[in-house]
Amino acid sequence: MSSLRRPPPTSPDDPRLVEMTMTLGQQLEIPKLNVREVRWSSIVPVGRSAVPIPSDWCFFFLRHAIVMPARMMGKLTPEEWRPLIASSILYQKRLRRSADRRQALYIVLPTFLALLSSAILVGILMIYWASLIVLLLIFPLFVVGNRRSRPYLKKAMLEADTKASALTGKESFLEVLRKIDIMRQGNAEMSKVDERSRRRLALPSLVERVDNLQGIPSNAA
Repeated sequence: MSSLRRPPPTSPDDPRLVEMTMTLGQQLEIPKLNVREVRWSSIVPVGRSAVPIPSDWCFFFLRHAIVMPARMMGKLTPEEWRPLIASSILYQKRLRRSADRRQALYIVLPTFLALLSSAILVGILMIYWASLIVLLLIFPLFVVGNRRSRPYLKKAMLEADTKASALTGKESFLEVLRKIDIMRQGNAEMSKVDERSRRRLALPSLVERVDNLQGIPSNAA
């Protein structure tokens, strides 16, 4: 390791955040959640690239680390992070599976059928030009399938918010989302980065999260 490489940033709140994450995992009955460290980072890996982490989300990495947006270090208390962490746990450890299956239905199945059709056209019918057309359709099918599946990802994330609010309290959840929104409105760069990463990750906006929580009856939160 280079001596010029900066050590990863840390916060005095890290031990409390780790403890809180583990407690939330137990309360939400999420098995095999074994978070041992907090990583404050500006980006999260997505496939072969990296995307800026939105200010109101955190991610789980390599099973033992919770990755949190570096720009938010010290701007929220551990208690303010609690509903955000609870929602992230529910989405990434439970609800995302159904959303991923829906995404596979829209992307993998059409791609498989296109490849199968191409193989039939070449192997049985010997129609090479038609096979080429089918293969050229794979990329548009992938793009369309990805776009059609994105609303289900958002829906799963908003459902995670709803379930998390039952544990952490709707009003405290709304309060921290509004606090982050005020910070975002006062910081053009933060707003621009958040918007770009939400599009890439198919995340709901802060307004969508607030509207979703406000729609929950008070006696259900």
